[in-house]
Amino acid sequence: MSETQLSEKQSDEQSDKPLVKHPVQQRVVHWFNAASFLFLWLSGIAIISNSGYQIGPRWYIDAVNGLFGGATNLLHIHVYVGILWLSVMVLSFLLDPHGLSLRFLRDLVPTRNDVAWFKVRPKAELDPSTPLPDQGAYNAGQKAFGIVVLVGVFVIGASGILMWIGTGGGSLGRSLVLIHLIAVGVVISFFFVHFAMAALITAERPALVSMVTGDIDPEYVEHHHAEWYRDHPVEGEPLQADQRFALPRTIYGSVTRMMLRINNSKPQLLGSPYLTGIGLGLTVLFGFVLLGHGPGASGFFSRLGAYGLATVAPDHVASNAYWGPVLDKGFWSYWLTWAVGGIALGGFLSALLARRINFGIDKGSLISNSTRLAIALGGGMAVGFATRITRGCTSHHLSEAALLSLGSWVFLGAVFVGGFATAFMFKKVWR
Repeated sequence: MSETQLSEKQSDEQSDKPLVKHPVQQRVVHWFNAASFLFLWLSGIAIISNSGYQIGPRWYIDAVNGLFGGATNLLHIHVYVGILWLSVMVLSFLLDPHGLSLRFLRDLVPTRNDVAWFKVRPKAELDPSTPLPDQGAYNAGQKAFGIVVLVGVFVIGASGILMWIGTGGGSLGRSLVLIHLIAVGVVISFFFVHFAMAALITAERPALVSMVTGDIDPEYVEHHHAEWYRDHPVEGEPLQADQRFALPRTIYGSVTRMMLRINNSKPQLLGSPYLTGIGLGLTVLFGFVLLGHGPGASGFFSRLGAYGLATVAPDHVASNAYWGPVLDKGFWSYWLTWAVGGIALGGFLSALLARRINFGIDKGSLISNSTRLAIALGGGMAVGFATRITRGCTSHHLSEAALLSLGSWVFLGAVFVGGFATAFMFKKVWR
Protein backbone atom coordinates (compact mmCIF):
# COMPACT_ATOMS: atom_id res chain seq x y z
CA MET A 1 0.00 0.00 0.00
CA SER A 2 1.41 3.36 -1.05
CA GLU A 3 1.90 6.28 1.35
CA THR A 4 -0.94 8.16 -0.38
CA GLN A 5 -3.35 5.25 0.07
CA LEU A 6 -2.27 4.84 3.70
CA SER A 7 -2.83 8.54 4.36
CA GLU A 8 -6.27 8.38 2.75
CA LYS A 9 -7.14 5.31 4.85
CA GLN A 10 -6.08 7.06 8.08
CA SER A 11 -8.08 10.13 7.05
CA ASP A 12 -11.18 7.98 6.45
CA GLU A 13 -10.73 6.30 9.84
CA GLN A 14 -10.44 9.69 11.56
CA SER A 15 -13.54 10.96 9.75
CA ASP A 16 -15.53 7.97 11.07
CA LYS A 17 -14.31 8.39 14.65
CA PRO A 18 -16.85 10.16 16.96
CA LEU A 19 -15.86 13.64 18.06
CA VAL A 20 -15.94 14.88 21.65
CA LYS A 21 -18.67 17.53 21.79
CA HIS A 22 -19.80 17.59 25.43
CA PRO A 23 -17.29 16.53 28.14
CA VAL A 24 -18.69 14.74 31.16
CA GLN A 25 -18.49 17.86 33.37
CA GLN A 26 -20.62 19.79 30.90
CA ARG A 27 -23.18 16.98 30.75
CA VAL A 28 -23.45 16.82 34.55
CA VAL A 29 -24.10 20.56 34.81
CA HIS A 30 -26.54 20.45 31.90
CA TRP A 31 -28.71 17.68 33.32
CA PHE A 32 -28.51 19.05 36.87
CA ASN A 33 -29.73 22.39 35.54
CA ALA A 34 -32.54 20.74 33.56
CA ALA A 35 -33.70 18.53 36.45
CA SER A 36 -33.58 21.34 39.02
CA PHE A 37 -35.40 23.79 36.80
CA LEU A 38 -38.06 21.24 35.91
CA PHE A 39 -38.70 20.48 39.61
CA LEU A 40 -38.80 24.18 40.49
CA TRP A 41 -41.23 24.84 37.66
CA LEU A 42 -43.60 22.01 38.59
CA SER A 43 -43.51 22.81 42.31
CA GLY A 44 -43.83 26.54 41.63
CA ILE A 45 -47.09 25.97 39.77
CA ALA A 46 -48.50 24.34 42.91
CA ILE A 47 -47.20 27.08 45.21
CA ILE A 48 -49.01 29.90 43.41
CA SER A 49 -52.51 29.18 44.63
CA ASN A 50 -53.70 32.11 46.76
CA SER A 51 -53.14 35.05 44.44
CA GLY A 52 -54.22 36.43 41.11
CA TYR A 53 -51.27 34.66 39.50
CA GLN A 54 -52.63 31.11 39.91
CA ILE A 55 -51.57 28.96 36.96
CA GLY A 56 -52.27 25.32 37.73
CA PRO A 57 -55.69 23.70 38.18
CA ARG A 58 -56.88 23.13 41.73
CA TRP A 59 -56.57 19.32 41.51
CA TYR A 60 -52.89 19.64 40.59
CA ILE A 61 -52.20 22.13 43.38
CA ASP A 62 -53.90 19.89 45.98
CA ALA A 63 -52.10 16.78 44.72
CA VAL A 64 -48.61 18.31 44.85
CA ASN A 65 -49.20 19.95 48.23
CA GLY A 66 -50.44 16.62 49.58
CA LEU A 67 -47.41 14.81 48.18
CA PHE A 68 -45.00 17.08 50.07
CA GLY A 69 -47.01 17.32 53.29
CA GLY A 70 -48.70 20.68 52.83
CA ALA A 71 -48.16 24.08 51.25
CA THR A 72 -45.62 25.20 53.86
CA ASN A 73 -43.37 22.17 53.36
CA LEU A 74 -43.62 22.54 49.59
CA LEU A 75 -42.61 26.20 49.78
CA HIS A 76 -39.60 25.37 51.97
CA ILE A 77 -38.48 22.56 49.65
CA HIS A 78 -38.93 24.85 46.64
CA VAL A 79 -36.77 27.52 48.26
CA TYR A 80 -34.04 25.10 49.36
CA VAL A 81 -33.84 23.41 45.95
CA GLY A 82 -33.80 26.85 44.32
CA ILE A 83 -30.91 27.97 46.52
CA LEU A 84 -29.00 24.76 45.80
CA TRP A 85 -29.65 25.07 42.05
CA LEU A 86 -28.64 28.73 41.92
CA SER A 87 -25.55 28.18 44.08
CA VAL A 88 -24.27 25.31 41.94
CA MET A 89 -24.92 27.17 38.69
CA VAL A 90 -23.38 30.45 39.84
CA LEU A 91 -20.32 28.82 41.41
CA SER A 92 -19.71 26.48 38.47
CA PHE A 93 -20.07 29.39 36.04
CA LEU A 94 -18.01 32.02 37.89
CA LEU A 95 -15.29 29.71 39.18
CA ASP A 96 -15.20 27.86 35.85
CA PRO A 97 -13.16 24.95 37.27
CA HIS A 98 -13.10 23.12 33.92
CA GLY A 99 -13.01 26.05 31.50
CA LEU A 100 -16.58 25.49 30.30
CA SER A 101 -17.98 28.95 31.13
CA LEU A 102 -15.61 30.83 28.86
CA ARG A 103 -16.22 28.26 26.14
CA PHE A 104 -20.00 28.68 26.58
CA LEU A 105 -19.78 32.48 26.34
CA ARG A 106 -17.52 32.21 23.30
CA ASP A 107 -19.93 29.88 21.54
CA LEU A 108 -22.88 32.25 22.18
CA VAL A 109 -21.32 35.14 20.25
CA PRO A 110 -23.65 35.89 17.28
CA THR A 111 -22.29 35.73 13.72
CA ARG A 112 -23.57 36.90 10.35
CA ASN A 113 -24.66 33.39 9.49
CA ASP A 114 -27.09 33.27 12.43
CA VAL A 115 -29.65 35.58 10.78
CA ALA A 116 -29.39 33.60 7.54
CA TRP A 117 -29.85 30.37 9.52
CA PHE A 118 -33.17 31.56 10.94
CA LYS A 119 -34.35 32.40 7.43
CA VAL A 120 -33.34 29.09 5.88
CA ARG A 121 -34.17 26.71 8.75
CA PRO A 122 -37.97 26.51 8.13
CA LYS A 123 -37.36 25.64 4.48
CA ALA A 124 -34.82 23.00 5.50
CA GLU A 125 -37.49 21.29 7.61
CA LEU A 126 -39.57 20.77 4.48
CA ASP A 127 -36.63 19.98 2.20
CA PRO A 128 -33.69 18.31 4.02
CA SER A 129 -31.47 18.89 1.00
CA THR A 130 -31.59 22.66 1.58
CA PRO A 131 -28.08 23.82 2.54
CA LEU A 132 -27.78 25.57 5.90
CA PRO A 133 -25.35 28.41 6.62
CA ASP A 134 -22.22 27.26 8.41
CA GLN A 135 -22.65 27.24 12.18
CA GLY A 136 -20.28 26.97 15.13
CA ALA A 137 -20.62 24.77 18.21
CA TYR A 138 -24.21 26.02 18.59
CA ASN A 139 -26.59 26.94 15.80
CA ALA A 140 -28.53 30.21 15.92
CA GLY A 141 -31.51 28.62 17.66
CA GLN A 142 -29.34 27.05 20.34
CA LYS A 143 -27.58 30.38 20.84
CA ALA A 144 -30.90 32.12 21.36
CA PHE A 145 -31.90 29.52 23.94
CA GLY A 146 -28.53 29.79 25.69
CA ILE A 147 -28.79 33.58 25.96
CA VAL A 148 -32.35 33.33 27.29
CA VAL A 149 -31.26 30.78 29.90
CA LEU A 150 -28.27 32.91 30.94
CA VAL A 151 -30.39 36.02 31.44
CA GLY A 152 -33.28 34.01 32.85
CA VAL A 153 -31.15 32.36 35.55
CA PHE A 154 -30.02 35.80 36.72
CA VAL A 155 -33.54 37.29 36.80
CA ILE A 156 -35.15 34.21 38.35
CA GLY A 157 -32.41 33.87 40.95
CA ALA A 158 -32.34 37.56 41.89
CA SER A 159 -36.12 37.90 42.17
CA GLY A 160 -36.36 34.61 44.05
CA ILE A 161 -33.73 35.66 46.59
CA LEU A 162 -35.41 39.04 47.12
CA MET A 163 -38.73 37.30 47.77
CA TRP A 164 -37.05 34.76 50.06
CA ILE A 165 -35.44 37.39 52.31
CA GLY A 166 -38.79 39.16 52.59
CA THR A 167 -38.30 42.22 50.44
CA GLY A 168 -41.32 44.27 51.30
CA GLY A 169 -44.94 43.60 50.60
CA GLY A 170 -47.50 45.54 48.67
CA SER A 171 -46.64 46.66 45.18
CA LEU A 172 -42.93 45.76 45.47
CA GLY A 173 -43.68 42.19 46.52
CA ARG A 174 -46.28 41.75 43.78
CA SER A 175 -43.86 43.17 41.22
CA LEU A 176 -41.18 40.67 42.24
CA VAL A 177 -43.66 37.80 41.90
CA LEU A 178 -44.68 39.04 38.46
CA ILE A 179 -41.06 39.44 37.31
CA HIS A 180 -40.26 35.96 38.64
CA LEU A 181 -43.21 34.41 36.80
CA ILE A 182 -42.51 36.21 33.53
CA ALA A 183 -38.84 35.11 33.58
CA VAL A 184 -39.83 31.51 34.31
CA GLY A 185 -42.48 31.62 31.57
CA VAL A 186 -40.01 32.89 28.97
CA VAL A 187 -37.38 30.27 29.84
CA ILE A 188 -39.99 27.48 29.89
CA SER A 189 -41.31 28.55 26.48
CA PHE A 190 -37.83 28.36 24.98
CA PHE A 191 -37.23 25.10 26.84
CA PHE A 192 -40.16 23.38 25.13
CA VAL A 193 -38.96 24.57 21.72
CA HIS A 194 -35.44 23.42 22.58
CA PHE A 195 -36.71 20.01 23.73
CA ALA A 196 -38.95 19.55 20.70
CA MET A 197 -36.15 20.36 18.28
CA ALA A 198 -33.73 17.99 19.98
CA ALA A 199 -36.04 15.08 20.82
CA LEU A 200 -38.80 15.08 18.24
CA ILE A 201 -37.03 16.09 15.03
CA THR A 202 -35.06 13.13 13.73
CA ALA A 203 -32.43 15.22 11.98
CA GLU A 204 -31.52 16.92 15.27
CA ARG A 205 -31.54 13.72 17.35
CA PRO A 206 -27.71 13.35 17.35
CA ALA A 207 -27.44 16.62 19.27
CA LEU A 208 -29.54 15.17 22.09
CA VAL A 209 -27.61 11.90 22.04
CA SER A 210 -24.34 13.81 22.31
CA MET A 211 -25.56 15.42 25.53
CA VAL A 212 -25.91 11.88 26.93
CA THR A 213 -22.84 10.15 25.53
CA GLY A 214 -20.59 13.17 25.01
CA ASP A 215 -19.63 12.15 21.46
CA ILE A 216 -21.17 13.17 18.16
CA ASP A 217 -21.09 11.82 14.63
CA PRO A 218 -18.61 13.70 12.37
CA GLU A 219 -20.98 13.54 9.38
CA TYR A 220 -23.75 15.22 11.36
CA VAL A 221 -21.39 17.89 12.69
CA GLU A 222 -19.95 18.60 9.24
CA HIS A 223 -23.46 19.30 7.97
CA HIS A 224 -24.94 21.17 10.96
CA HIS A 225 -21.88 22.75 12.63
CA ALA A 226 -19.41 23.19 9.80
CA GLU A 227 -17.48 26.05 11.43
CA TRP A 228 -16.90 24.02 14.60
CA TYR A 229 -15.97 20.94 12.56
CA ARG A 230 -13.33 22.88 10.61
CA ASP A 231 -11.72 23.96 13.89
CA HIS A 232 -11.94 20.52 15.56
CA PRO A 233 -11.84 17.88 12.79
CA VAL A 234 -9.77 15.20 14.56
CA GLU A 235 -10.99 14.65 18.13
CA GLY A 236 -13.56 17.39 18.73
CA GLU A 237 -13.15 19.65 21.74
CA PRO A 238 -12.13 17.73 24.87
CA LEU A 239 -11.17 19.65 27.99
CA GLN A 240 -7.58 20.76 28.35
CA ALA A 241 -5.73 21.24 31.63
CA ASP A 242 -4.72 24.80 30.75
CA GLN A 243 -8.39 25.78 30.31
CA ARG A 244 -9.25 25.35 34.00
CA PHE A 245 -10.57 28.44 35.77
CA ALA A 246 -10.44 30.24 32.42
CA LEU A 247 -13.17 32.78 33.15
CA PRO A 248 -11.77 34.10 36.48
CA ARG A 249 -8.27 34.17 34.99
CA THR A 250 -9.56 36.15 32.01
CA ILE A 251 -11.46 38.59 34.23
CA TYR A 252 -8.45 39.00 36.49
CA GLY A 253 -6.21 39.68 33.52
CA SER A 254 -8.63 42.24 32.08
CA VAL A 255 -8.97 44.08 35.40
CA THR A 256 -5.21 43.99 35.97
CA ARG A 257 -4.49 45.45 32.54
CA MET A 258 -7.11 48.16 33.09
CA MET A 259 -5.66 49.07 36.49
CA LEU A 260 -2.14 49.20 35.06
CA ARG A 261 -3.28 51.56 32.33
CA ILE A 262 -4.99 53.75 34.94
CA ASN A 263 -1.94 53.80 37.22
CA ASN A 264 0.40 54.57 34.32
CA SER A 265 -1.76 57.42 33.01
CA LYS A 266 -1.70 60.98 34.33
CA PRO A 267 -4.56 61.63 36.78
CA GLN A 268 -6.90 64.54 36.15
CA LEU A 269 -6.73 67.61 38.34
CA LEU A 270 -8.99 67.73 41.37
CA GLY A 271 -12.23 69.61 40.89
CA SER A 272 -12.99 72.96 42.48
CA PRO A 273 -14.18 72.57 46.11
CA TYR A 274 -16.56 75.48 45.56
CA LEU A 275 -18.25 73.80 42.60
CA THR A 276 -18.37 70.60 44.62
CA GLY A 277 -20.12 72.46 47.43
CA ILE A 278 -22.67 73.86 45.00
CA GLY A 279 -23.25 70.38 43.62
CA LEU A 280 -23.75 68.99 47.12
CA GLY A 281 -26.29 71.72 47.85
CA LEU A 282 -28.19 70.92 44.66
CA THR A 283 -28.18 67.23 45.63
CA VAL A 284 -29.79 68.12 48.96
CA LEU A 285 -32.35 70.28 47.14
CA PHE A 286 -33.26 67.58 44.62
CA GLY A 287 -33.52 65.08 47.48
CA PHE A 288 -36.22 67.17 49.14
CA VAL A 289 -38.01 67.75 45.82
CA LEU A 290 -37.97 64.13 44.63
CA LEU A 291 -37.96 62.10 47.87
CA GLY A 292 -39.28 64.49 50.48
CA HIS A 293 -36.07 64.35 52.52
CA GLY A 294 -32.38 65.02 52.16
CA PRO A 295 -29.52 62.50 51.90
CA GLY A 296 -28.09 60.40 54.72
CA ALA A 297 -25.97 57.32 55.27
CA SER A 298 -25.72 56.17 58.88
CA GLY A 299 -29.27 54.80 58.92
CA PHE A 300 -28.20 52.21 56.35
CA PHE A 301 -25.38 50.91 58.53
CA SER A 302 -27.63 50.91 61.58
CA ARG A 303 -30.15 48.78 59.75
CA LEU A 304 -27.41 46.57 58.31
CA GLY A 305 -26.12 45.96 61.83
CA ALA A 306 -29.62 45.08 63.04
CA TYR A 307 -30.14 42.54 60.27
CA GLY A 308 -26.66 41.10 60.73
CA LEU A 309 -27.16 40.57 64.46
CA ALA A 310 -30.65 39.17 63.84
CA THR A 311 -29.14 36.27 61.90
CA VAL A 312 -27.51 34.95 65.11
CA ALA A 313 -29.71 36.47 67.85
CA PRO A 314 -33.13 37.29 66.38
CA ASP A 315 -34.94 37.36 69.74
CA HIS A 316 -32.43 39.80 71.19
CA VAL A 317 -32.80 42.20 68.27
CA ALA A 318 -36.61 41.90 68.20
CA SER A 319 -36.82 42.77 71.89
CA ASN A 320 -34.56 45.80 71.55
CA ALA A 321 -36.55 49.04 71.67
CA TYR A 322 -34.29 50.75 69.14
CA TRP A 323 -33.40 47.98 66.69
CA GLY A 324 -36.50 45.82 66.99
CA PRO A 325 -38.79 48.02 64.85
CA VAL A 326 -36.11 48.13 62.13
CA LEU A 327 -36.66 44.44 61.31
CA ASP A 328 -40.30 45.07 60.42
CA LYS A 329 -39.50 47.80 57.89
CA GLY A 330 -37.47 45.72 55.48
CA PHE A 331 -33.89 46.12 54.29
CA TRP A 332 -34.04 46.11 50.50
CA SER A 333 -37.10 48.34 50.43
CA TYR A 334 -35.23 50.95 52.51
CA TRP A 335 -34.28 53.91 50.32
CA LEU A 336 -30.87 54.34 51.97
CA THR A 337 -29.86 50.82 50.92
CA TRP A 338 -29.98 51.88 47.29
CA ALA A 339 -28.64 55.38 48.02
CA VAL A 340 -25.48 54.04 49.71
CA GLY A 341 -24.99 51.55 46.87
CA GLY A 342 -25.28 54.41 44.38
CA ILE A 343 -22.78 56.48 46.35
CA ALA A 344 -20.24 53.65 46.29
CA LEU A 345 -20.76 52.97 42.58
CA GLY A 346 -20.73 56.66 41.68
CA GLY A 347 -17.56 57.28 43.66
CA PHE A 348 -15.83 54.35 41.97
CA LEU A 349 -16.84 55.46 38.47
CA SER A 350 -15.82 59.04 39.21
CA ALA A 351 -12.38 57.93 40.40
CA LEU A 352 -12.07 55.60 37.43
CA LEU A 353 -12.85 58.33 34.90
CA ALA A 354 -10.45 60.71 36.66
CA ARG A 355 -7.76 57.99 36.66
CA ARG A 356 -7.34 58.35 40.41
CA ILE A 357 -7.68 54.73 41.50
CA ASN A 358 -4.72 53.33 43.34
CA PHE A 359 -4.21 50.63 45.94
CA GLY A 360 -2.39 51.35 49.17
CA ILE A 361 -2.64 52.81 52.66
CA ASP A 362 -2.70 56.59 52.77
CA LYS A 363 -0.52 57.68 55.69
CA GLY A 364 2.42 59.76 56.76
CA SER A 365 5.96 58.49 56.98
CA LEU A 366 6.12 58.59 60.79
CA ILE A 367 3.59 55.82 61.47
CA SER A 368 3.37 52.19 60.42
CA ASN A 369 0.62 50.57 58.40
CA SER A 370 -0.78 48.80 61.47
CA THR A 371 -0.93 52.06 63.43
CA ARG A 372 -2.66 53.80 60.55
CA LEU A 373 -5.25 51.03 60.29
CA ALA A 374 -5.81 51.05 64.06
CA ILE A 375 -6.39 54.81 64.02
CA ALA A 376 -8.80 54.45 61.10
CA LEU A 377 -10.72 51.70 62.90
CA GLY A 378 -10.92 53.72 66.10
CA GLY A 379 -12.04 56.82 64.22
CA GLY A 380 -14.70 54.85 62.37
CA MET A 381 -16.07 53.39 65.61
CA ALA A 382 -16.13 56.83 67.21
CA VAL A 383 -18.05 58.22 64.23
CA GLY A 384 -20.48 55.31 64.39
CA PHE A 385 -21.33 55.95 68.03
CA ALA A 386 -21.48 59.69 67.44
CA THR A 387 -24.01 59.37 64.63
CA ARG A 388 -26.37 57.47 66.93
CA ILE A 389 -25.95 59.97 69.77
CA THR A 390 -26.55 62.94 67.47
CA ARG A 391 -29.34 61.09 65.61
CA GLY A 392 -27.66 61.29 62.24
CA CYS A 393 -24.44 61.57 60.27
CA THR A 394 -22.91 64.64 58.64
CA SER A 395 -24.97 64.34 55.46
CA HIS A 396 -28.17 64.03 57.51
CA HIS A 397 -27.37 67.16 59.52
CA LEU A 398 -26.43 68.94 56.31
CA SER A 399 -29.98 68.28 55.12
CA GLU A 400 -31.44 69.39 58.44
CA ALA A 401 -29.29 72.53 58.41
CA ALA A 402 -30.89 73.38 55.06
CA LEU A 403 -34.18 73.43 56.99
CA LEU A 404 -32.59 75.83 59.53
CA SER A 405 -32.40 73.25 62.33
CA LEU A 406 -30.45 74.82 65.23
CA GLY A 407 -29.11 71.47 66.45
CA SER A 408 -27.75 70.63 62.98
CA TRP A 409 -26.01 74.02 62.73
CA VAL A 410 -24.35 73.37 66.09
CA PHE A 411 -23.35 69.91 64.90
CA LEU A 412 -21.77 71.21 61.67
CA GLY A 413 -19.93 73.93 63.59
CA ALA A 414 -18.55 71.31 65.96
CA VAL A 415 -17.46 69.19 62.98
CA PHE A 416 -15.38 72.02 61.53
CA VAL A 417 -13.90 73.09 64.88
CA GLY A 418 -13.10 69.51 65.84
CA GLY A 419 -11.68 68.77 62.41
CA PHE A 420 -9.30 71.74 62.43
CA ALA A 421 -8.23 71.00 66.02
CA THR A 422 -7.55 67.34 65.28
CA ALA A 423 -5.66 68.18 62.10
CA PHE A 424 -3.45 70.59 64.07
CA MET A 425 -2.66 67.98 66.74
CA PHE A 426 -1.89 65.19 64.25
CA LYS A 427 -0.24 67.20 61.48
CA LYS A 428 3.23 65.92 62.37
CA VAL A 429 2.07 62.35 61.92
CA TRP A 430 1.34 62.99 58.24
CA ARG A 431 4.75 64.35 57.35
